[in-house]
Amino acid sequence: MAKKTTKKNISGQVPEGDTRLVANIRKDIHKKLKHAAVDQETTIGDILEDLIQKHLK
Repeated sequence: MAKKTTKKNISGQVPEGDTRLVANIRKDIHKKLKHAAVDQETTIGDILEDLIQKHLK
């Protein structure tokens, strides 16, 4: 997974061209996702976008 964090998020505002997504997931999955984002030097949002794009192909 490539590092893509190019969008600038200022004070919790949604970057232009994006929309906010709210989802409930288990705490253990969230913790693993946070660690994966740190390990890959990316964001949870970028990981989720990649997974969603792959799913929608």
